[in-house]
Amino acid sequence: MGKNMWVICIIVLGTIMVMPSMVGAAPSVIWDGEVELPSGTFDFVPANNQSASYEINNFTDLGALVAANQSAGFSINISDEWYASFGSFWINGINGTNNEPWGPSSKSWSILINDVPASEGLSKNTLKNGDVVSFWFCPTNSTTFEPILGEATYVLNITLKP
Repeated sequence: MGKNMWVICIIVLGTIMVMPSMVGAAPSVIWDGEVELPSGTFDFVPANNQSASYEINNFTDLGALVAANQSAGFSINISDEWYASFGSFWINGINGTNNEPWGPSSKSWSILINDVPASEGLSKNTLKNGDVVSFWFCPTNSTTFEPILGEATYVLNITLKP
């Protein structure tokens, strides 16, 4: 082989070896499935406040998460710690993976609806049949608070049956 061919081989091999570390590993999928939500509401008791009960619309991100939890059996840890201030719930953990203490690179659970970050907190995002709600365990941009999905370690995808 000529000198130029060796250089090309080394560049290609080096690119193949470097690319996976640049892209990052794909997140582990906790669950990826469909749920059928009935019309109406359900009573929800948060993990941190067993004496409280909230009436929640089934066609919300929380309704989909609870339905998936009942179908698949993963654990959820939902708090009403911020409910008085924001009228929504906080995801402390899913399937035993809890939010990390706040810091520049800490990870927490983010909600995306149809691949767009949710505009509201948990239970305030209305869904319709065919929507996909995803929960990503990832860091967020400290300025924009947008989830950094490329650094996610876990994801849970729920599709509402049409």
